[in-house]
Amino acid sequence: ASNEMWDEIYERIVQLVNAHRSTLVFVNTRRLAERIAHQLGERLGEDNVAAHHGSLSRKLRLEAERKLKEGQVKVLVATASLELGIDVGTVDLVCHISSPRSIAVALQRVGRSGHWRGAVPKGRFFVTTRDDLAECAVLVRAIRLGELDRLIFPEGSLDVLAQQIVACCAAAGGAAVPAAALEASRPHQSGKNETGVTAGVTAGEDAGATNSGWDEDELFALVKRAYPYRSLSRETFDAVLTMLSEGIASQRGRYGAYLHHDRITRKLRARRGARLAAITSGGAIPDNALFAVVAEPDGGSVGTVDEDFAVESLAGDIMLLGNTSWRIRRVESRTSRMLVEDAHGAPPTVPFWRGEAPARTAELSQQLGELRKEISDRLPGVVPVEGWRSLPIVADAVSWLREECGLDLSGAEQLIQYILEGRVVLGDVPTQTTIIAERFFDEGGGMQLIIHAPFGGRINKAWGLALRKRFCRGFNFELQAAATDNGLNIALAEQHSFPLADVFQFLHSETMPPILEQAALDSPIFQTRWRWDATRALALLRFQGGKKVPPQIQRMRSDDLLASVFPDVAACQENIEGDIKIPEHPLVREVMKDVLTEALDIEGLGEVLRGIEQGRIRCLAVDTPVPSQFSHEILNANPYAYLDDAPLEERRARAVEMRRVLPASVLEEVGALDPAAIAQVQQE
Repeated sequence: ASNEMWDEIYERIVQLVNAHRSTLVFVNTRRLAERIAHQLGERLGEDNVAAHHGSLSRKLRLEAERKLKEGQVKVLVATASLELGIDVGTVDLVCHISSPRSIAVALQRVGRSGHWRGAVPKGRFFVTTRDDLAECAVLVRAIRLGELDRLIFPEGSLDVLAQQIVACCAAAGGAAVPAAALEASRPHQSGKNETGVTAGVTAGEDAGATNSGWDEDELFALVKRAYPYRSLSRETFDAVLTMLSEGIASQRGRYGAYLHHDRITRKLRARRGARLAAITSGGAIPDNALFAVVAEPDGGSVGTVDEDFAVESLAGDIMLLGNTSWRIRRVESRTSRMLVEDAHGAPPTVPFWRGEAPARTAELSQQLGELRKEISDRLPGVVPVEGWRSLPIVADAVSWLREECGLDLSGAEQLIQYILEGRVVLGDVPTQTTIIAERFFDEGGGMQLIIHAPFGGRINKAWGLALRKRFCRGFNFELQAAATDNGLNIALAEQHSFPLADVFQFLHSETMPPILEQAALDSPIFQTRWRWDATRALALLRFQGGKKVPPQIQRMRSDDLLASVFPDVAACQENIEGDIKIPEHPLVREVMKDVLTEALDIEGLGEVLRGIEQGRIRCLAVDTPVPSQFSHEILNANPYAYLDDAPLEERRARAVEMRRVLPASVLEEVGALDPAAIAQVQQE
């Protein structure tokens, strides 16, 4: 969005804020929360605006909630930190910037308003791109149709299982635990009273646990009672026990040897340090590389900033955090702290935080494809040239969109123009049953391949990684690639010449999984997920010696641990012949499952490839003289969509001239070839 568009958004939000008693503004990133809170503070007064997100200290978040409840602020700008929980006061209106990419999230956030008898929750969506406009339109339509996203529960997570086994064994040493906690872990049986146990009973008296440790059969039975582990095999359980008892050998010693496993009596006992590790390093939320922001001279916690932002900052810089300007006094890399002082309103810079962007849900992607097809079917043969808005058929489509999707007149016309301009260039619109491959020249003399497939980011990332690996093996050349919710982009060079329609045959459903596995091993996704899972399994500690382990040390230990467990993935690839062999280690198995089923969607990609092979999905291939309107968002993808390590300034996709409005000559003549040119090519 341009600066002019943002100014209009700010002014409209100010109007809505002044028309209501209290307003919540939801955004998708912490950086945007700080930016919008700062801009609204300049227009409404800093005392009337507050920011709320996960990188602010708990004290500041509670203070912002208190001010909203007591009516001291008119508007609170928040991320998902205020999405759940108890009521935060009387909120009249919710504004949402951009699409939340999930039907359930939209319902939850808009539902934060109107929490009193007879009130109706009320929300306004502000879009910043035309793709965003289409997504928010189908979001409103899906809510009105009563659609919801399918809930996906993690199945048999071995890293969490390892952590819980350590905690169980550490608690079996006779420490007293509350009766309610013991009762919650027991199966309810008839004939017992409501509590079933008395306070002061020790953990050693729980089923299978004694002062001499846990019986491994009883512990396995206890784990199987949990729904996510109902299908856990004894072989996998024993592999986790072996990992926790023998640890992981490395040059620095053994990682994660927390249990003593007596194979004669089949008992499990905690080793020294297991209890402290489970208490201080437990939890399932992964750690990110963050620096604590500490205000001087009182030493109070302000929040956290990204490690990269902290390292790039200098003493004297002014930054914004919690809608307050802070002057940086010192950055301490060893302790991961940034010391700041109040800058008394000096013009600040907005910090950034790196993270994974949530992918659009499959249900919302399905709705988007249906809306695109519905608009195209309602306007057969209509071309967006001069006078097209006055056609009766267009007026009917505008009225339908306003009634069905809650759009205003301008939004409905823009969405129709967007669909029609894309259809003119491509010949059809991409949907769940129609995939379009588009290829055109860029300003650098190369070509850009766009596969328009609105299946969501998880499927498209998997497709992009596998296709990039297939290109690498076929052409012996590393290619730049990116994947978004609406498609994927691969930058081609002069030597990558092939019939465009063949791109749909490069991958097959039966041979795709091993290709994707090898592609995932080379991607940054694997390294990140490895560190997360190793931390959850307590193989890497979050705290040691009473202090938090610095992020750079955590990464070094993660690399050392990976080299011990999976040496081939950390080795020089020139010495590896053929595919990298994945070891049968429970932690590696869990990481591969997380990469292929959480970060990516290997099952969804397999279903798409089977649909192509069986003819259920129609495939079109188009060489275009100019990039279609549908390709703009994919070409301008954010860095989190990149599937390779090339930086933003070196992206070949940025060397493409894009027009917001296509010339009339292109709209009328696009796709038309000169018959004389065709005859000449045939003769040659």
